[in-house]
Amino acid sequence: MAHGPGNTSFQRHEKRQPKSVKPLTILFLCTGNTCRSPLAESLARRRSLTDNLKFLSAGLYAAPGQPASAGSLAAATEHGLSLADHRSQLVNDDMLVGVDWVIGMTRSHLALFKQRFRDYPGKVGLMSEPGIDFTDRTEINSEEVNDPFGGSAEEYRAMASQLDRFLQAWLPVLFREHSGRYQGHGSDPDSELAEREEL
Repeated sequence: MAHGPGNTSFQRHEKRQPKSVKPLTILFLCTGNTCRSPLAESLARRRSLTDNLKFLSAGLYAAPGQPASAGSLAAATEHGLSLADHRSQLVNDDMLVGVDWVIGMTRSHLALFKQRFRDYPGKVGLMSEPGIDFTDRTEINSEEVNDPFGGSAEEYRAMASQLDRFLQAWLPVLFREHSGRYQGHGSDPDSELAEREEL
């Protein structure tokens, strides 16, 4: 199928989506996978606008198959997103295959994850510390994304704004990490990030 010179959106999309490039996979982790992590997943997917980053979410104590909390559903709607189809997942070894980053919401999430999944080969991050791998670090004194479950609509809004703020810092880090997978494919992750921010 021919595409004329005016079809720049197709050309740009084709250039930055090389079929042979494996995406960087990021799993957001919270407690029940009904409030924080599904909203982080949805916000990240909307902000990234590319298949080069793949986002998942799960919970350390999740009861599988539960919908997103009413507060997170409402907060997502206010951001132009929908969590209507979300169903909670309990993090497990099978889910972690191929995951490059597990990003927790709190220090306790990181500690418990590292205790349960000692053989996980990827990186372990904290939502408020973009790009820092805490796999071998125990001293962590950073801002946390606290659980708003059962709280007011304003608490959920604050949580959503906090997540969005951290994601703005995480995404450039993740694109730079993925950049090595662009070598030889004629694609530039920095220009892709600039194009996305123009939208």
